[in-house]
Amino acid sequence: PNPMVLVFASGFIGFATGGYNASSFNLAIENVSVALAGICGSMINGSFESNYFIIGATFQLEFDWRYYSLGYAAVSALAILMISLYIPESPKWLASQGKKEEVKNAIQKIASINGIKEPLDFEVECIEKSSGGAEVSSLDLLRYPSLRYAALNMGMSLIFTEVTYFMLGFYLPKIDEENIYRLCFIYGAIGISACLLSGWLGNLLGRKPALIICYVGGSLSSFAFCYFTAQNVNSSSLDMGQVVSILLAKFFISACESYNCVFLQECFPTKIRNTAYGTLLVCSRLATNAMPFLLGIVNPPLMMGSMMILNTFFILRMAETKGKIIPDEIIELT
Repeated sequence: PNPMVLVFASGFIGFATGGYNASSFNLAIENVSVALAGICGSMINGSFESNYFIIGATFQLEFDWRYYSLGYAAVSALAILMISLYIPESPKWLASQGKKEEVKNAIQKIASINGIKEPLDFEVECIEKSSGGAEVSSLDLLRYPSLRYAALNMGMSLIFTEVTYFMLGFYLPKIDEENIYRLCFIYGAIGISACLLSGWLGNLLGRKPALIICYVGGSLSSFAFCYFTAQNVNSSSLDMGQVVSILLAKFFISACESYNCVFLQECFPTKIRNTAYGTLLVCSRLATNAMPFLLGIVNPPLMMGSMMILNTFFILRMAETKGKIIPDEIIELT
């Protein structure tokens, strides 16, 4: 095919999957209780990591890559369509937009799914908060001090995490270059375990302690990989120390990426949450796209460890959100 057609098609798929990724987190956080928000977010990230198992299993069939792309896209689109028709819109978001009638319909649908006949308390609460008001934009993240503070800290944390995850991709394939399918199963097992760990720690200790533990673990394992790489500089393959340290780095950085998204969702009011997450996600993707131009002038493992340490600083500056009611309006933060 024409290379430009392939680039355009890949960009369109990336746009669609990125948008669904952001929206699915928001919908999950707003449609479940505060106690279940962290677990729900970790389960969504775990489902993303499970794709490695599917890839590892199906790619051994050795079909044409076009069939894989078409098959995955068709199945995913159908599944998303069916799920979207079943899941109701977020009552909190509808309330923030002043859509009182839609709030009633959404709550009644959620109640019927859960076998509740008269969800009057929550319905009244949401309708009373139905304020509507002016539209929000990405500029609001700079306009209000509280939003600017959250956007700066969580944005830098998300950027550093995404860039570090990107750098892992240059070393992980070297673990098992002869069997990429087996490596996919390893990726999936580590990624799902990391998501489960971060969700469990977040519910047990809180959002901030869970992220700090994962960031420190990612930093130490990245520095260890840097040390073992310096000791094995004359070899083209990875030794045992490098393999163990890079797998640990993959584990902790996957946990960071998973739970960072959950924590980010809880740091912004309902009215601007989707805008904030989308804006910061775009910034992190732009930073990731710039990394190939820097790999020749920086030491990737050393940079990975340093960015993980900096992320602990950004997370420490944020307020704990575990068990707290997420605000709906921007004015509630000021």
